[in-house]
Amino acid sequence: MIVLDVSGMKGEACAKKVQEAVSARDPAATVVVSQNAGRLSADTTLSPDEAVEAVRSAGYGAVFAFKA
Repeated sequence: MIVLDVSGMKGEACAKKVQEAVSARDPAATVVVSQNAGRLSADTTLSPDEAVEAVRSAGYGAVFAFKA
């Protein structure tokens, strides 16, 4: 599981867009986004860099926080 810190989310629609951006690159991923915490957790085959790029391509800031 990887965890990203995500910036720029203003509401549930933003959180859904972030979730869908990662899921589009790994349809089998389990992705949970906490808009309030500004955090994304994903059980995915994507590398941290790939997940960060997916979030950034959706228009949000993202940095790798840690791998659990």
